[in-house]
Amino acid sequence: MIENKLLIDYNGVLTFDAIGELLITLKQKMVGVGERLNTHKRLITIVVETLENICKYFELFPEYAEYAAKYHQSFKLEYFPGKYKITVRNPINKVHAGEIKGKIDLINSLDADELKALYRKTIANGKFSKSGGAGLGFIEMAKAADSPIVYNFEPIDDTFTYYSICLELNN
Repeated sequence: MIENKLLIDYNGVLTFDAIGELLITLKQKMVGVGERLNTHKRLITIVVETLENICKYFELFPEYAEYAAKYHQSFKLEYFPGKYKITVRNPINKVHAGEIKGKIDLINSLDADELKALYRKTIANGKFSKSGGAGLGFIEMAKAADSPIVYNFEPIDDTFTYYSICLELNN
């Protein structure tokens, strides 16, 4: 019987090098467990999108050094019999919280066909934000996952909040 297993637990600033190492580690773990290609591809999609999301909304605390130890970027991949669980946490500016919550709530309210239609509409729209995204990240996550996107905002102070999302993927 396969038991629960922590596959990846990363805490710290996510640089391009760190993201590359995480993806290499993920690939090695998937080869090691002999996961099906379809599950592997969906898991990679979720991991890449969650890591990009962390980088997109990350906030530095130069004047708040005491926050860095408690409110850092993190990525966790766990295996439970029959599913994978991905959890990411990130400090963000509170001005982004409403936008993120609105996107996730909309996506979570859609069925598979409505989600596909939103994806096509977003692709056709062709509008890109200042950070370079077209708003596809959460849609990609939802399409690949087998559960709604679960999120939480933990207030840090008047400016920042600690944002987390959790997704599950059946194998």
